[in-house]
Amino acid sequence: RHGILIKDAEALEQAKKIAIVAFDKTGTLTIGKPRVVAVEDHLLFDSKEVLALAEAANAGSNHPLAGAVRAAFEHDAQRHPEIVRRKALDHRELPGRGVVSRLAEGPSAGVELAFGNHRLMEEWKVDTSLLDGRAAHFEGEGRTVSWLAQRTDASPQLIGLVAFGDEPKPHARAAIDALTRLGIATTMISGDSEGAARHVARLLGLTRYEANVLPREKVR
Repeated sequence: RHGILIKDAEALEQAKKIAIVAFDKTGTLTIGKPRVVAVEDHLLFDSKEVLALAEAANAGSNHPLAGAVRAAFEHDAQRHPEIVRRKALDHRELPGRGVVSRLAEGPSAGVELAFGNHRLMEEWKVDTSLLDGRAAHFEGEGRTVSWLAQRTDASPQLIGLVAFGDEPKPHARAAIDALTRLGIATTMISGDSEGAARHVARLLGLTRYEANVLPREKVR
């Protein structure tokens, strides 16, 4: 009736020994339906170009952030018919970091795109300094920030960033408070940035949290 599956009797017997409960963030403590709340451009690009290129980079991904980018692009395209959809190929998903693809048409054909977290930008050796302040601002508000960069034969170049919002589930705080009253500690293990994870942890009253955790590291 309550949507809870009990594995076996032993699981119930051991439940009284639980000292800490670890939660994932996105889709567990939050609704899991992120939306684009801001797009920031860098130097030679404008926000519409940033969103169009981000949509192309994410075309092969089923990640919730990719879906949010596509929804935002479609909304913009309806309001601004002059926006041109870009086409990319060779999509590769990098778990815990983002996606990489290659533009397929026009004068930029062959240019590689990377869309993901700051760890991916560091791997590509992208200078994000001009937008680091804006990223910190969004993360301080609990937003998830994804960066967009391009790479040709020359040095990699930052294109911009996209900030996403995802609301806590209505009863998440009540559940954590109930565990606290039982003397059970809580933690959140998230692949999101330090700032975004800290904001959600404070909002929900979590005892502690871990941020920037790759998927393969979460169990450990």
